[in-house]
Formats: sequence, structure tokens, C-alpha cells
Amino acid sequence: MKDTDNFISNLELQNTEIIKSTPIFCDFDEKNQCYASTESELYYSDSNHLTLTGADLLTDRLNNLLFLSENEWSQTTKISLTTINN
Repeated sequence: MKDTDNFISNLELQNTEIIKSTPIFCDFDEKNQCYASTESELYYSDSNHLTLTGADLLTDRLNNLLFLSENEWSQTTKISLTTINN
């Protein structure tokens, strides 16, 4: 994962916000591992493709970010919405 993070952080992207899926599928605080499923639900159908359940988790995270107030968004992303609109 560090190679991917390094690659992404070295990209020179303007007006782009990288949203990591790691916090959605991984628990590095307590268990230091990522999950492809729970006991009753699969998040991935293969090594690269999410199931509908996994996609729903990602969609929930995106919706939370997209529908934040401007103040919350600025604090979360450390950029202002005016930067994105220009």
C-alpha cells in the first residue's frame, strides 16, 4: 500500500481530491488488517471488484464527503470550495 500511496502523493493533480478506500475496508488502529468480508457479507467478488455490499460502503463514504457543508469540507480536505470552482 505504501507504494501506491507514494505514487499518488507524487502526482501533480489540480482541483482533485483523492479519497482513500483504506479507512473503509481496513482497521489499522486495532487489528492492523483489511477485510474483504464480514462473517455474513462479501465486499469483493474477486481481487479487484467490489460486490454491491462493498460498493455501498464506498458510496456511503462518498455521499458523506459530497454532502458536507462548505465549512466541514474545508476542514476535511484542507482546501476550500472556491479552489475547486475556479
